[in-house]
Amino acid sequence: MLELIPAGASQPVIIIGIIATVLMTYLDKRSQRAEREQQKVEREAQQADLSVVKEQVSNTHSTNLREDMDAIHEEIRGFRREHREDISEVRDHLRASDTRQRSFETSVHAFVKRTHPEEAL
Repeated sequence: MLELIPAGASQPVIIIGIIATVLMTYLDKRSQRAEREQQKVEREAQQADLSVVKEQVSNTHSTNLREDMDAIHEEIRGFRREHREDISEVRDHLRASDTRQRSFETSVHAFVKRTHPEEAL
């Protein structure tokens, strides 16, 4: 930085040059320190966020969260299959009941028609 001071400069110019150099160095170091402090604060915030994320993911369980979710998903699929089968059985039962009821009604109508032709509809 001393090359900023011209050769043969007067003493006040040299002093101002030295003060300017010291001041610029001080401001530069201060700026660097402030930047490091800001980075430290940001790192600490990131560490806190990361701790929260790790807690949410691991949830202090011995198994992996993804594996737990996959197992639950498969279990739900099994329940859906079972319910589909149960509903299918209920529908089959209702169809069979409807068929028996129509057959019974047809038999009753035929009986009434044979035994009481005048009252048959």
